[in-house]
Amino acid sequence: MHDRSDEQLMQHVAATADEGAFRELFDRYWPRVCAFLRSARSSARDAEDLAQETFLNLVSYRHTYKPGRRFVPWLYQIARNVYARSGRSRGARQDGVVADENIEELPAAPRGADGVASRETAELIEVALANLDETTRQVVALRVREDWTFGEIAEAVEMGEDAARKRFKTGLAKLRELLAAQGFP
Repeated sequence: MHDRSDEQLMQHVAATADEGAFRELFDRYWPRVCAFLRSARSSARDAEDLAQETFLNLVSYRHTYKPGRRFVPWLYQIARNVYARSGRSRGARQDGVVADENIEELPAAPRGADGVASRETAELIEVALANLDETTRQVVALRVREDWTFGEIAEAVEMGEDAARKRFKTGLAKLRELLAAQGFP
Protein backbone atom coordinates (compact mmCIF):
# COMPACT_ATOMS: atom_id res chain seq x y z
CA MET A 1 0.00 0.00 0.00
CA HIS A 2 3.03 2.32 0.37
CA ASP A 3 3.21 3.14 -3.33
CA ARG A 4 -0.41 4.15 -3.74
CA SER A 5 -1.39 7.73 -4.42
CA ASP A 6 -3.53 9.72 -2.01
CA GLU A 7 -6.43 9.38 -4.41
CA GLN A 8 -6.06 5.59 -4.59
CA LEU A 9 -5.89 5.34 -0.81
CA MET A 10 -8.96 7.54 -0.39
CA GLN A 11 -10.90 5.54 -2.98
CA HIS A 12 -10.07 2.43 -0.98
CA VAL A 13 -11.16 4.11 2.27
CA ALA A 14 -14.38 5.28 0.60
CA ALA A 15 -15.18 1.83 -0.78
CA THR A 16 -14.14 -0.41 2.13
CA ALA A 17 -13.41 1.79 5.19
CA ASP A 18 -9.98 0.12 5.20
CA GLU A 19 -8.17 1.10 8.39
CA GLY A 20 -4.70 0.60 6.87
CA ALA A 21 -5.41 2.97 3.98
CA PHE A 22 -6.89 5.51 6.40
CA ARG A 23 -3.84 5.21 8.68
CA GLU A 24 -1.52 5.91 5.74
CA LEU A 25 -3.48 9.04 4.79
CA PHE A 26 -3.58 10.09 8.44
CA ASP A 27 0.19 9.65 8.81
CA ARG A 28 0.84 11.59 5.61
CA TYR A 29 -1.45 14.53 6.40
CA TRP A 30 -1.84 14.89 10.17
CA PRO A 31 1.05 17.38 10.56
CA ARG A 32 -0.02 19.37 7.49
CA VAL A 33 -3.66 19.59 8.56
CA CYS A 34 -2.57 20.76 12.04
CA ALA A 35 -0.32 23.40 10.45
CA PHE A 36 -3.12 24.50 8.13
CA LEU A 37 -5.51 24.91 11.05
CA ARG A 38 -2.88 26.74 13.13
CA SER A 39 -2.47 29.15 10.21
CA ALA A 40 -6.13 30.04 10.63
CA ARG A 41 -5.29 31.42 14.11
CA SER A 42 -6.06 28.33 16.10
CA SER A 43 -3.84 27.59 19.06
CA ALA A 44 -1.69 24.48 18.71
CA ARG A 45 -4.03 22.63 21.08
CA ASP A 46 -7.17 23.74 19.22
CA ALA A 47 -5.55 22.94 15.88
CA GLU A 48 -4.96 19.36 17.01
CA ASP A 49 -8.56 19.05 18.20
CA LEU A 50 -9.83 20.44 14.90
CA ALA A 51 -7.47 18.17 12.94
CA GLN A 52 -8.83 15.18 14.83
CA GLU A 53 -12.35 16.27 13.95
CA THR A 54 -11.25 16.72 10.32
CA PHE A 55 -10.07 13.12 10.11
CA LEU A 56 -13.21 11.86 11.85
CA ASN A 57 -15.23 13.72 9.22
CA LEU A 58 -13.07 12.21 6.49
CA VAL A 59 -14.25 8.79 7.65
CA SER A 60 -17.84 9.89 8.23
CA TYR A 61 -18.13 11.52 4.80
CA ARG A 62 -15.94 9.07 2.87
CA HIS A 63 -18.94 8.12 0.73
CA THR A 64 -18.95 11.67 -0.72
CA TYR A 65 -15.44 11.30 -2.15
CA LYS A 66 -15.70 10.98 -5.93
CA PRO A 67 -13.17 8.87 -7.86
CA GLY A 68 -10.96 11.11 -9.94
CA ARG A 69 -11.21 14.03 -7.52
CA ARG A 70 -7.94 15.29 -6.08
CA PHE A 71 -7.65 14.22 -2.45
CA VAL A 72 -5.73 17.15 -0.95
CA PRO A 73 -8.20 19.94 -1.83
CA TRP A 74 -11.05 17.70 -0.62
CA LEU A 75 -9.27 17.13 2.72
CA TYR A 76 -8.53 20.83 3.20
CA GLN A 77 -12.15 21.67 2.42
CA ILE A 78 -13.17 19.36 5.26
CA ALA A 79 -10.65 21.15 7.51
CA ARG A 80 -12.02 24.57 6.47
CA ASN A 81 -15.56 23.42 7.22
CA VAL A 82 -14.55 22.04 10.62
CA TYR A 83 -12.77 25.30 11.42
CA ALA A 84 -15.73 27.41 10.30
CA ARG A 85 -18.12 25.41 12.47
CA SER A 86 -15.82 25.29 15.48
CA GLY A 87 -16.70 28.64 17.04
CA ARG A 88 -13.37 28.49 18.88
CA SER A 89 -11.36 31.54 19.82
CA ARG A 90 -8.84 30.66 17.08
CA GLY A 91 -5.98 31.82 19.29
CA ALA A 92 -7.10 35.34 20.06
CA ARG A 93 -9.70 36.75 22.39
CA GLN A 94 -12.38 39.03 21.00
CA ASP A 95 -10.76 42.11 22.57
CA GLY A 96 -7.62 41.58 20.50
CA VAL A 97 -5.44 40.37 23.38
CA VAL A 98 -3.36 37.42 22.28
CA ALA A 99 -3.72 34.06 23.97
CA ASP A 100 -0.43 32.99 25.58
CA GLU A 101 -0.24 29.64 23.79
CA ASN A 102 0.18 31.31 20.36
CA ILE A 103 3.22 33.39 21.27
CA GLU A 104 5.79 30.72 20.40
CA GLU A 105 4.24 30.21 16.94
CA LEU A 106 4.94 33.70 15.61
CA PRO A 107 7.08 34.62 12.62
CA ALA A 108 10.61 35.86 13.21
CA ALA A 109 10.78 39.12 15.11
CA PRO A 110 13.60 41.39 16.21
CA ARG A 111 15.48 39.82 19.08
CA GLY A 112 16.86 41.38 22.23
CA ALA A 113 20.40 40.91 23.49
CA ASP A 114 19.40 37.51 24.83
CA GLY A 115 18.18 36.41 21.37
CA VAL A 116 14.53 36.23 22.42
CA ALA A 117 11.70 38.28 20.93
CA SER A 118 9.94 40.35 23.53
CA ARG A 119 6.42 39.39 24.50
CA GLU A 120 5.34 42.88 23.39
CA THR A 121 6.83 42.33 19.93
CA ALA A 122 5.20 38.92 19.65
CA GLU A 123 1.84 40.39 20.63
CA LEU A 124 2.18 43.22 18.08
CA ILE A 125 2.87 40.72 15.31
CA GLU A 126 -0.04 38.49 16.34
CA VAL A 127 -2.46 41.44 16.46
CA ALA A 128 -1.24 42.58 13.03
CA LEU A 129 -1.77 39.07 11.65
CA ALA A 130 -5.27 39.08 13.11
CA ASN A 131 -6.04 42.18 11.04
CA LEU A 132 -5.38 40.37 7.75
CA ASP A 133 -8.26 38.65 5.99
CA GLU A 134 -8.41 34.92 6.74
CA THR A 135 -6.99 33.69 3.42
CA THR A 136 -4.11 36.17 3.44
CA ARG A 137 -3.34 35.30 7.07
CA GLN A 138 -3.25 31.61 6.16
CA VAL A 139 -0.98 32.19 3.16
CA VAL A 140 1.46 34.28 5.22
CA ALA A 141 1.42 31.90 8.19
CA LEU A 142 1.87 28.76 6.07
CA ARG A 143 4.78 30.33 4.20
CA VAL A 144 6.55 31.95 7.16
CA ARG A 145 5.76 29.64 10.06
CA GLU A 146 5.45 26.32 8.30
CA ASP A 147 7.82 26.91 5.32
CA TRP A 148 5.29 25.57 2.80
CA THR A 149 5.96 26.11 -0.90
CA PHE A 150 3.60 28.35 -2.85
CA GLY A 151 2.38 25.25 -4.69
CA GLU A 152 1.43 23.58 -1.40
CA ILE A 153 -0.25 26.75 -0.15
CA ALA A 154 -2.15 27.17 -3.41
CA GLU A 155 -3.50 23.65 -3.16
CA ALA A 156 -4.53 24.06 0.47
CA VAL A 157 -6.37 27.35 0.04
CA GLU A 158 -7.66 26.53 -3.46
CA MET A 159 -6.05 29.25 -5.52
CA GLY A 160 -3.42 29.36 -8.22
CA GLU A 161 0.26 29.41 -7.31
CA ASP A 162 0.70 32.92 -8.75
CA ALA A 163 -2.29 34.10 -6.73
CA ALA A 164 -0.72 32.61 -3.57
CA ARG A 165 2.54 34.47 -4.30
CA LYS A 166 0.65 37.73 -4.83
CA ARG A 167 -1.44 37.19 -1.68
CA PHE A 168 1.79 36.56 0.29
CA LYS A 169 3.43 39.71 -1.08
CA THR A 170 0.41 41.91 -0.37
CA GLY A 171 0.00 40.28 3.06
CA LEU A 172 3.59 41.09 4.01
CA ALA A 173 3.15 44.67 2.79
CA LYS A 174 -0.01 45.00 4.90
CA LEU A 175 1.78 43.52 7.94
CA ARG A 176 4.64 46.03 7.54
CA GLU A 177 2.09 48.84 7.32
CA LEU A 178 0.17 47.65 10.38
CA LEU A 179 3.35 47.13 12.40
CA ALA A 180 4.80 50.51 11.38
CA ALA A 181 1.60 52.17 12.62
CA GLN A 182 2.30 50.53 16.00
CA GLY A 183 5.88 51.82 16.08
CA PHE A 184 7.44 48.49 15.14
CA PRO A 185 10.89 49.00 13.55
